[in-house]
Amino acid sequence: AMSGTSPQDGVTGRRDIAFAMGGGGFQAFGAYVGIMAGLLRVSGKVQGKSDPTFADSGLLDRFGIISTVSGGAWFVAELAYSAKFRALIEEIAAKPEVAKELFEKAWVQPWIN
Repeated sequence: AMSGTSPQDGVTGRRDIAFAMGGGGFQAFGAYVGIMAGLLRVSGKVQGKSDPTFADSGLLDRFGIISTVSGGAWFVAELAYSAKFRALIEEIAAKPEVAKELFEKAWVQPWIN
């Protein structure tokens, strides 16, 4: 199970690793967008992919536990339940040079308008 004690699950790799995200509201949320996109990009590079996806990378499968509060919880909820949000993170991972513009257009502006 996800107790954090089993060293391997035999399919996706280590499952005794936790990913913790603290709070901080929208500022934390934005920071986690960048962190997750960066992790996804690195994972993609390791696999030789220029347009990494969560499904192909298995990135989130590496964590047995994800612990969050406040802005981190908001981020994980979007990541878990919004295909549109996951696609945005994947696009930012593929095109980090325009991350600000992508995030602003797809995420910030809809909240403001």
